[in-house]
Amino acid sequence: METLLPLAAVAVAFTATYFFCIRPMRRGHCAMGRAPQQEGERLQDLEHELRAAREEVQELRRQQARSAGAAGTS
Repeated sequence: METLLPLAAVAVAFTATYFFCIRPMRRGHCAMGRAPQQEGERLQDLEHELRAAREEVQELRRQQARSAGAAGTS
């Protein structure tokens, strides 16, 4: 009789975990992550941002080289 309460608590915890975590993950609706089809979009967005940042860095380096060249000729 004294093991009934702990067993009931385990059953409630398991049921809650299944309904609120495992079942949504299996259906692709996990709140902790993105659905697989959205991962590709996320990676494309990240690659686009990285490409834009690299181009910006290259432009800043070109400007810095130009200003250093102009300062050296003065």
